[in-house]
Amino acid sequence: GMNQTFFLSDHQSIIDNMAYSYGGNQNGNYKNNLNFGYSGSTGVFTTASDFTKWALNFKNPKVGSKRIIDEMNTLGKLNNGETNTFAMGQFIEKYKGLNHIQHGGGTGGYVAYLGRFPDQDFNVILMGNSSSIDVRSFSLQIADVFLEKSFKEKPSSNNATKPVKLPVRELNKFVGSYWNKDDQAVSISVNNDALVFSIGQNFSLIPLSETEFQLQGVGSDIRLHFEEIGKGKYTFRETVNGREVNKYESYTPATYKSEELKKYVGKYFSEELNTIYDISINNGNLVVSHLRSGSATLNPINLDNFTGSSWRFSTLKFERDSSNKIKGFRISSMRVKNVNFKKMGIKKDKLI
Repeated sequence: GMNQTFFLSDHQSIIDNMAYSYGGNQNGNYKNNLNFGYSGSTGVFTTASDFTKWALNFKNPKVGSKRIIDEMNTLGKLNNGETNTFAMGQFIEKYKGLNHIQHGGGTGGYVAYLGRFPDQDFNVILMGNSSSIDVRSFSLQIADVFLEKSFKEKPSSNNATKPVKLPVRELNKFVGSYWNKDDQAVSISVNNDALVFSIGQNFSLIPLSETEFQLQGVGSDIRLHFEEIGKGKYTFRETVNGREVNKYESYTPATYKSEELKKYVGKYFSEELNTIYDISINNGNLVVSHLRSGSATLNPINLDNFTGSSWRFSTLKFERDSSNKIKGFRISSMRVKNVNFKKMGIKKDKLI
């Protein structure tokens, strides 16, 4: 009966009554075109009323069966034996003592969230057409209103969702460059009196306390927990839905002379992607370019490690051969790690 729900396989199709999606930056809002047409990880279009039918299907399955629903609620186990908070398509967690099953996400400026409290027979659905909407936070605030008498635990700093106001001088303490053990680099800055988390893509940080911040515009509860480790020097832990996933240390970006940068220039080929990236120098900076994906500036972290101005290149790590010459690089971003590219040589006017 979900008659207004479908997968969009052609982004050029005309869809009646479709809401446009928006993004935002320091210049204001802009139209964020969803300009791809692949299905699976995204591409499903629906309405609030149809989404409600899907939420109710978890209690009384019309599509699928109880066995499938039970499998979707089965938590995964990690190699070290610990239980993951992610099941087969859903996050299983506790919220103020209640069982909470949820998943959220966003793409192309659209955001959505489905949070279910099965024991209370209560669901929250939230959809939006702006990447600035923190769907998880709003959904939990709705749950706070309707389930207040059912909560078994008092709110703690771990599940607090109400923002606090911090002066800019307090925010400036955390400004800088950070990276983790996986060589993933991020930067933190202040824009319009708010803290901004940049990983090739900018996310606003909402202060929940003097040292705890929540990423805005993402489907999961992602938080940064800062700790001072020296005078004016900070580290922070990144948690997703209460589980620590990364720890970042501050660093001072390296500087390169023009002659050193020239060693990285060339064309690089990936067998996995069957494509070529070009590394060049522009205005004293390394630039990585692709025929269809455009260009991104590479900013140095340390020797052979760079972070890009595009989300595709949160880390680009060059590799050397036994004679210390550049032989290739590996790219990592938010969702992939170590995609290998080999440097291509030139022989008799042909790339080899």
